[in-house]
Amino acid sequence: MDSQHGPGEARLIAVLLITRSRSGPRLVFHYPPVPQAILPRRATDAAEDDASDLESDAGAGDDDPDRILSTHRPLTAPLDLDSNRGLESDIDANRDASSSSGDLLGYSVDSLERLLSPGRWAARKKFEICLNGITFLGHPMYAREDGEWGPKSATGRRRSIPAPSPCRDGDGQATAETTNITITAPGSPAKAFQDYTHMPDSLDSRHAISLGTSMESTSTASGLPAEQMAMFQVVFALRSDQQTYAAAIHEHVAKKLSKALHHCQMQHDYVSLESRKILALKSKTKQNQTSPDDLHIQLVEHSELAWALKEVYEKIAVNDVAGIRLNGTQISLHIPQDRPPTTPSSPPLTLHSALLLLEDKEALLNSLSHPEASPLAHFIRSHTPTKPLLKLATNLNIPSNEILYLSHHLIKWRKARAILPLHPRNTYVLHHEAPIDKLVELIPIYAARFAAVPTLPQMIKVLSGKPMVYGLLIPSRDHREPYMEILAFLDRHGFVARLQTFGWLRVGSGDEQRGESERAVSGVSLLSPHLRPVEDDEVSVASERTVVTTLPAEGSGTRQDDGVLRERLILDPADPSTEEGEAVDRIMDSLADTELRERLPQMLKYFDGEHALEDIAVREDLKRAKVEEWIAMLQTEGHLVTFRAI
Repeated sequence: MDSQHGPGEARLIAVLLITRSRSGPRLVFHYPPVPQAILPRRATDAAEDDASDLESDAGAGDDDPDRILSTHRPLTAPLDLDSNRGLESDIDANRDASSSSGDLLGYSVDSLERLLSPGRWAARKKFEICLNGITFLGHPMYAREDGEWGPKSATGRRRSIPAPSPCRDGDGQATAETTNITITAPGSPAKAFQDYTHMPDSLDSRHAISLGTSMESTSTASGLPAEQMAMFQVVFALRSDQQTYAAAIHEHVAKKLSKALHHCQMQHDYVSLESRKILALKSKTKQNQTSPDDLHIQLVEHSELAWALKEVYEKIAVNDVAGIRLNGTQISLHIPQDRPPTTPSSPPLTLHSALLLLEDKEALLNSLSHPEASPLAHFIRSHTPTKPLLKLATNLNIPSNEILYLSHHLIKWRKARAILPLHPRNTYVLHHEAPIDKLVELIPIYAARFAAVPTLPQMIKVLSGKPMVYGLLIPSRDHREPYMEILAFLDRHGFVARLQTFGWLRVGSGDEQRGESERAVSGVSLLSPHLRPVEDDEVSVASERTVVTTLPAEGSGTRQDDGVLRERLILDPADPSTEEGEAVDRIMDSLADTELRERLPQMLKYFDGEHALEDIAVREDLKRAKVEEWIAMLQTEGHLVTFRAI
């Protein structure tokens, strides 16, 4: 299990771009400009930990696929050292001899270049090196043996250019006590370019891959023929005690980013051209003794690839979605979460759910490659959080399974979340975990978007007071749309929660039960730690009281010595006992309203204390006003016990 770290102990340390040509490896780019190195441990500590790792590897079961596919190999890059010296001592010696300007993460750039440019045996495999508290993780991509990147052509012969020979075990062979290098063979082949983008009309929809282009280009820096790039690798440096995090980084970020870059390299020589651009700019600014921060600002401004790697580092480091461009194409990368983030209301996504966008429509549409033709763009433009997805699918003439797919897609990339449809006849209150500390930041955003309406502090004040139906705040029918947009804004930022009504059918009838349905039984269990009991509209939901548990007693309508009415509730009307079924029949026979008598069997399953009564109309496709009228009848007749809660 990974250890926990505070905000100052980031798991992701740096992102590096390594390339290799006939002249050798190059560290083309890294971010941040000055990464924070892990303080080196004592050599004995490292040796003990590595020995422990080897023992645990040896004891691992053969049924672990990751361990079956992984092998520990010594460093294969040539190191001009005595054969009796290990990798760690070699890098330490280079680190001490080099100037501070040539250091990165506590080691010399020259050593890191050789360390992070493996031979062809590592192509398209998980490449992992654990060294002195830092794990270097990547997914190397190599050109073909003839130097070309694209698939072999069926006709014609390409100019054969010898690729660099695979690295061989040299004098600097590392021992098990100093370094772990894991090369994991690829598993079963997956579909190309899956889940790269947060929009279906981007890179993962490009099924046709063109043949590789020739690399006979010239350097923009010198005009001399440019060397062919034989290999590239984006390397993620992270803390070595984060094994689970490292596996997620490789699977969801490093591997997908490498495949996307390989796709761009095959089509347009993208990585080669961007690398030359970065190196040329670095060479130019070196003469002016530019600071690392200023250099990286210039690199990010002039190189799309440098900007993309910066975005990947900054977003992935805070567990956000990295939306980047590669060769002008939008792609997104992120690490899926085991559990979705806690939100005020995040029900499971169904056709009865609505979707709440977490970004403005304009921003989402601008991120699409083809917003005019994209089905997702059509869905976003027509979206409203006040309508369930089923009704939206009908209005847009889109199959329900497709509307669910598009919704899941937006939720996966954290562009939306599922909510209960917003409605002006619902009661919304200030959420107990409302981010009040963000008010200062949100006030100008709210003011710029909503003019001639109550300010954000005024809305917060009203919602924190006596619960009321939200529609009572809307001055007129003409104001309904902006006020519902305000409600969506408040919900998006976690300020509101819906106050819902729950209830059970009560066995028996009589004058002593009428008028006491709201107070007789508050519940049969503590359904939630955040329950706020509201007996009437004069009780604020800010109350910290919890629901009073009143267990149903055998028999009906009996008053005990403590003065509390204890009665029999039908807890599961969808699966009643024989006695309860007979009681339901008596309730139906006693109803004077013919329409309610016909609809009650359809509504029974919602009277279980777990389903919000406000959802009956949406889920059963009934008129909301009618459902409210029927529920009022059941309460008046003493057949329904209700309580309200967040």
